[in-house]
Amino acid sequence: MSLDSVSAESVQHLLAAHESLLRSVLGWSRWRFQPETRADLLQKIRLEMLSHPEALAGAADAAGLLKQICIRRCIDEVRRQIRERQVMVSGEDDPPDPADDAADPVRLVLRAERARAIRRLLDTLDDTCRTALHQFYVEGLSYLDMGRRLGISTNTVGSRLAKCVAKLRALARHDRELGEYFRS
Repeated sequence: MSLDSVSAESVQHLLAAHESLLRSVLGWSRWRFQPETRADLLQKIRLEMLSHPEALAGAADAAGLLKQICIRRCIDEVRRQIRERQVMVSGEDDPPDPADDAADPVRLVLRAERARAIRRLLDTLDDTCRTALHQFYVEGLSYLDMGRRLGISTNTVGSRLAKCVAKLRALARHDRELGEYFRS
C-alpha cells in the first residue's frame, strides 16, 4: 500500500494488521506496565494515528514507523510515571489542595513515610549511584548531558542508571518499611 496519501480507513487497516507488533512492544518487560496501562497506551496510539493519518504519509516502512511511535509513547508513559513518583517522594511542605484526592491524611502520612524511607535508602548507595540517580531523576538531565558532565559515554550512562535503579529496588524490596510497596 502506498502511504503517500493515507485515509482514516487505511490507517485502521494498518493498525489492525500491526496490532500484534504494537501489543508486543507494549508488553516488553522493561516497561513494567500493568495491563490497564498497556490497553490505555494502545488506545492512545490508535487515536493519535487516526487523528493524524498524515504521520504515516510517505513512510516506506509502516511497521517500523508504528513501532517507533509505540516506543516513544511507552517512554513518555515511563517518564510520566517517574514524574508522578517524584511528586510522591519530594516530601513537599506545601499544604495540599482540599479538592485534591491526595488531601487524604492517611495518604499524606504514607507518602511522607515512603519519601523518608527512600531518602534513607538513597543515602546507603555509593556516590556514583546517588549522583547518577539525582542527575537523571531530580535534575532531569538527558543521557547525553549526564555523559558529558560525568565524562562517560551515553551507553555507559544507561547501564549505570539501570544498575543503580536495580540496586535501589533490591534495597527497597528487603526494607522493612518499603518491602511491601515495592514487591507488588
